[in-house]
Amino acid sequence: MKYPDSFLLTDLPKVPNQHSISACVACALTFANSYLKKRNLSWRFLYAISEQTKKLSGIEDTARKLAERGQVSDEDMPESEYWLARNQKEELERITKKMRKRALKFKICDFYTVKNPSANFLKEKLLRKKPIVIGISVDKSFDKKQMVSYKFWSRKRNHTVCLVGYAEKNWWLVDWQKSSLKFLSINYPIKKALIIC
Repeated sequence: MKYPDSFLLTDLPKVPNQHSISACVACALTFANSYLKKRNLSWRFLYAISEQTKKLSGIEDTARKLAERGQVSDEDMPESEYWLARNQKEELERITKKMRKRALKFKICDFYTVKNPSANFLKEKLLRKKPIVIGISVDKSFDKKQMVSYKFWSRKRNHTVCLVGYAEKNWWLVDWQKSSLKFLSINYPIKKALIIC
């Protein structure tokens, strides 16, 4: 298959701002689901109902919750009110029975994961209008740079973002805060990719 030199999914939703908490898995899955459902959904709901972990298995565990329970719209649990809760338990206490019922409308049907996916595999999924949630390793400089090339960091952490396109054959485009995009080098090692069916 011949791939265009660059590609970007259109009509992208609002990028969730995870603030300073470890909610990257919930934010990346929310971004992908918001794109597919054409509605700004609440990462706070998904974060509250899932057991967030810093392991890459957290991507699949959280996706399972999304398939079972769905998530509410951003109007139900606005990102702007996150500061009202101090932790995940307090967030969970804010979820009403009515909200849980409304969340079922935004469930995902299914998903699958691929370890160490090839660039061509990822491009093919993007061209089929599928945002891809990816697990990567980063260091503390990742947050500060617009264009990130991979190097072997001694102090790294796991991170999850949503792949939304690629540019000039050399860069992946990922969702980033305040509706901007971050560029990842095309040879950046992607540990795991999750595709929503």
